[in-house]
Amino acid sequence: MTVLGDSVGAMWWSHVYKSYKSLYDTGVKTREEVSPEKARGGFYTPPGLVSVCLDRVEALTRGRSRLSLLEPSAGDGAFIRRMAGRSIGRQVTSVFAGELVRS
Repeated sequence: MTVLGDSVGAMWWSHVYKSYKSLYDTGVKTREEVSPEKARGGFYTPPGLVSVCLDRVEALTRGRSRLSLLEPSAGDGAFIRRMAGRSIGRQVTSVFAGELVRS
């Protein structure tokens, strides 16, 4: 089942992306200008974007229970940590999270 597969969902995500891109896109930086985490590919979701995304998921899953969460790029766990104190946290019964790490 695709939760955000409708055209309204696609338009909403496009709006969110454009809004945050304009706030956080400061241009290309050299290796010396970025933190070691960013240099190795560690990029993290801003808390405001996490809240907006979870608001949307809560609206689309209202009234459902026993949800499973797939977090394919958990990073610092921002989505999972923020979900815990919200209504969606009570709806989720299983979490599958991971982070790819180069060896």
